[in-house]
Parts: sequence; structure tokens; C-alpha cells
Amino acid sequence: MLLGRWVLRHACADAVSFARFDRDARPRAVSVNISARQLQRPEIVDDVRDALQSSGLPADRLVLEITESLFIDDMELAITRLEALRELGVRVAVDDFGKGYSSLNYISRLPIDFLKIDKQFIDRVDGDDKQGRLAAVIIGLAGVLGLGCVAEGVERPAQQERLKELACDYAQGFLLAEPMSAQALHELLGARVPELVEAGRA
Repeated sequence: MLLGRWVLRHACADAVSFARFDRDARPRAVSVNISARQLQRPEIVDDVRDALQSSGLPADRLVLEITESLFIDDMELAITRLEALRELGVRVAVDDFGKGYSSLNYISRLPIDFLKIDKQFIDRVDGDDKQGRLAAVIIGLAGVLGLGCVAEGVERPAQQERLKELACDYAQGFLLAEPMSAQALHELLGARVPELVEAGRA
């Protein structure tokens, strides 16, 4: 799994390099998708540990994203791997929640930290149909289970406002920022530094 190892190392290193643009110099959290094949292999724990050690990224700044489909074939193996990863101090998110074979049984058993609500529910979160109401239910479920909640695919201000009303913890989507290269993100953060400094002095 050379590609997966490379992605982990570079994501962690980039997160540390971005920290120089923050006033407190603490790296922001970075999320990395983990494939089913990676999670099945025991070396995933060593790969994550090595990426953290080589980059100097604090473990709690790394979020590993996994999809629901990873738990269908071997639930016990998934739990074992996730427990080992969380012992390193990293956090785990279930990506695209609601899109696959969602089960309250496995969500209650898995050692995870976040639910990421699939975009199909967020598309209608500011409406009053079933999908919009289900987004509210998932946010409430996350709260009951003590999990953080991330809304995927936020594209309209009305969606953002409704998510605030529902007390959703985090959001991502084109309304907030479009995909960009590491260099472009460096430039964006650098351009915002003077604004942050002035705001802190005001």
C-alpha cells in the first residue's frame, strides 16, 4: 500500500507546514481517507504512527475517514483495527454516513469520533421533506452518542444557517472553499494572516 502510506505522510507533513500561518502555531486537523484494503492490513497502525512521528503532527490533529462499507465483511476486524489506531491518539470519522448500510448496532459499537452526513441529506437540510428531516435526526443521533457531526456538501447559505440552528459541529463544501492545491492553500492562509492579527488587536 505504497500510495496510501505516501498520502498519510504528505497530509501530516502539510498540516504541520500550514501551522506557521496560525497565531497559536498549533496545526489544524487534517483528514485522510483510509480504504478497506488499508484497514484490513495490520501495518496500517505502523504506517499511521510513522507518518505522525516523521512529520511531528500531534496525533489528535489527524482524522482518519472510513466508509460504512468497511464494516460489512468483518466487523470484529474493523473494531480491532480502529481501536489500535485510536490508541495512537488519532480520531476516526465515518464518511458518507447514511449512504450505505447504516446500522445503529455497529455505530454504537465502533470506536469512532465523528459522523459525516452524506451530501444527499444536506442537499435538502433547509427544506421540509424526508431527507431534510433525516439530516436533523442524524445530527441528533451524533449528539446522543457523544460524537461530533460533519455536514458534507454545503453549497448554499440557507443550508449553513439551518445547520447552525441544528447545532451541527462542522461543515464542508463549496460554500466554504473549493478543492485547491497545497500551494494555493499556503497562499490563502498567508493572505489572511494580517487580517487575523488585526482582528486580534481590535
